[in-house]
Amino acid sequence: MTADVRLHDQVDVSVIIPTYNRGAFIVEAIESVLAQTYPSVEIVVVDDGSTDDTLDRLAPYQSRLTLVNTNHGGAPHARNAGMLVAKGKYVAFLDSDDRYLAHKLAVQVQVLERFPDVGMVYSEFSGFGDGVTEEWHLKSYHEAAFRNGETYDHYFEQAAVLRDVGI
Repeated sequence: MTADVRLHDQVDVSVIIPTYNRGAFIVEAIESVLAQTYPSVEIVVVDDGSTDDTLDRLAPYQSRLTLVNTNHGGAPHARNAGMLVAKGKYVAFLDSDDRYLAHKLAVQVQVLERFPDVGMVYSEFSGFGDGVTEEWHLKSYHEAAFRNGETYDHYFEQAAVLRDVGI
C-alpha cells in the first residue's frame, strides 16, 4: 500500500521537503514518502532557488505533490514557506537528502492520536548521499549529544520509547 497523496482534500499529514540543489537526492526522498503505509499524506516540496536539475527531476511527480518555488533563503525559510501551504492536521519535515522508513508516519500518527497531549514526535532517520547510507544519522551527526549514553530526552518534559507505551 502506498500513501494516498492528495493536493486539495483535507489530509492528515503534510510532509514538507525543503530542497536546494539536491537534484541527485530529491527523488529518493519523495519515493520514501510515496511508499508510506499511512494513507492521507500530502507532499509539499519547497525548491529554495535551486540552480541544478532539481526542478527537472521533480517534473514526473508534479501530479503527486505541491511544489512551492522560493528565492534562496535557506532551509528554515523553505520549511516556513511549506507550512504556509500545508493542509495536514500534522506536519512532518524531511530533508531532501534523507528518507523515511515505510512505517514512520503510521507510527508517529498513532502516537499523536493515542496521546493527544503530546506536541511532538521525533525519530532517528537515515541519511544518504555519495553512495553512502547512514542508518543512524541523528546519532552520528550529533555524536556529542550521545556520548556516555546521553540522548535528547533532557530537552523534553517527558519522553518515552515506543515499546514502553505499547506501540
